[in-house]
Amino acid sequence: MKTHRGFLMVWVLAGITVILILAGSVALTLSQAMRREVRMEIATDEALIVQEALEQGKAAVRFGTPLSIPRDIERNGRTYRVDFHQEETAVEGAAVIRLSCEVTHESGETYRAETLVDR
Repeated sequence: MKTHRGFLMVWVLAGITVILILAGSVALTLSQAMRREVRMEIATDEALIVQEALEQGKAAVRFGTPLSIPRDIERNGRTYRVDFHQEETAVEGAAVIRLSCEVTHESGETYRAETLVDR
């Protein structure tokens, strides 16, 4: 009878060990998935802010309206810094305006885009 109890104890300990390993693996996988989801949300927010700023810049150039893009934008509870630059340049002899926008998150992740607009 004592040998059966010993084997039962070994099986119980082995089962608990397997369950703890599986639970740890699941917890690690979930935490990585959540961190990746946050990074993807930040990247999406940055891309959308850049797109919106460049569209406003193109409209301001085409219609001659003043451009007002805030320096700091809060979206989804996160703060982003927006750097918008406009410079006149020439491409193959044609005068164009280069609009560039860079959005930076508090964590240091940055998204940058540029476009050229006819005068």
